[in-house]
Amino acid sequence: MGISGVLKACEMAVCLFFIKLFWLAVFEAIPLISSAVFVYYNMQKAVSLKAAFIFFSGMIILAVAGFAFYLLYTQRYSKSMFYLACYKDFTVAEAISESIKRTKEKCADILLFKLGFAPWFLLCLLIFPVFFVVPYYKQSVTCLFLSR
Repeated sequence: MGISGVLKACEMAVCLFFIKLFWLAVFEAIPLISSAVFVYYNMQKAVSLKAAFIFFSGMIILAVAGFAFYLLYTQRYSKSMFYLACYKDFTVAEAISESIKRTKEKCADILLFKLGFAPWFLLCLLIFPVFFVVPYYKQSVTCLFLSR
């Protein structure tokens, strides 16, 4: 693997972090901007408590929906590390574009598979079997990607 493989993996992690951060900002922009405008408007001229409650309830629902779509949308990038590891001649951009191309139709399936591990990770907060759950999760995701 060598130092070049490590540097490529680090470059991939940084690229994916900023790509996912961008999409989080895109999907959460409407609730954040709307809330900021509402707070600014409320500082100029007070609104009723019922109106504020209804507005913020709607913004919370919109933010949760945006986060759900963010989780679904970012599954497009889930195979990019695997492509970078499998094909040594791939650049980071090629691995990301290959991941996007190959997971277009399967984003919901990948997300549902990963959400199936949520109880395991919640259990890790209580009992601390992280040393068993994380390798099992990573191996399961690897097997899922290799089988399709």
